[in-house]
Amino acid sequence: MNKKTLGIVTNDPEAVFQKAVIAGARLIAAQYQYSIQIAQCIGDLPDANGLLIIANVARNDEIRAAHDSGIPISLVAHRVPGTSIPAVFSNNYQGITTLVAHLVTGCKRRKLVFIRGIAEQVDAQEREFAFRQALMRHGLTAPTAHYLPGDFSMETAADSMKNLLASGADFDGVVSADHIMAIAAKNVLQNAGYRIPEDVSIVGYGDGPESELAELTVAAANIVDMGRRAARQILSQMAGTVIRGETILSTKLIIRQTCGYPKELIPHV
Repeated sequence: MNKKTLGIVTNDPEAVFQKAVIAGARLIAAQYQYSIQIAQCIGDLPDANGLLIIANVARNDEIRAAHDSGIPISLVAHRVPGTSIPAVFSNNYQGITTLVAHLVTGCKRRKLVFIRGIAEQVDAQEREFAFRQALMRHGLTAPTAHYLPGDFSMETAADSMKNLLASGADFDGVVSADHIMAIAAKNVLQNAGYRIPEDVSIVGYGDGPESELAELTVAAANIVDMGRRAARQILSQMAGTVIRGETILSTKLIIRQTCGYPKELIPHV
């Protein structure tokens, strides 16, 4: 068995979120002279000395079995109920709450749309819950039709926004469960003749070069740091340290043009 291998389980290593997590894990692996192996299934990494599992790519019973076998595991954006497996999350509640507050108080938006993530993923569930709670806090409601399928996919988000426009729905703000879907919604709205942010303000969770190029206002944690922390948890377990519980990374509001402020008034952050 290779004693210097860290396995990463993910369904799409080139997707924006997964790629950033992997980049962070690679930094720690290189520091301690571990190689990285990436696969879509736990069973495809028989020689790995530890596993970093991203989101819900593996079934909970598979993760439990691997954990029970003694292999060190750290989860990113996922939890397995009834186990002590450590996990790393971004602060979904903080991020969405901040975005809604910014739209409502800073951009004066009242009729909000929410673009959902993948229903089975913890991040998607927590972000939608936070959105619903934030609406109540501001005395707002959103009809069922304003909750759009997104699946963390640009294509799905774009189709959902097109369908919303075709329905004649009345809205002035969009909160997206991730920044990639927010960019897709922005493109659809602009192609349909909407002015951003004059007609509709758009915000999204998470950040990347794509968001900066699209001038998208976001709330984001450091995703590369999520990968670093998860990898450190695995190596610490290999060294005999018992690690339990969840590590939650704070988010930061990054104000750009889609928030509704003129460019000359955007704070430098």
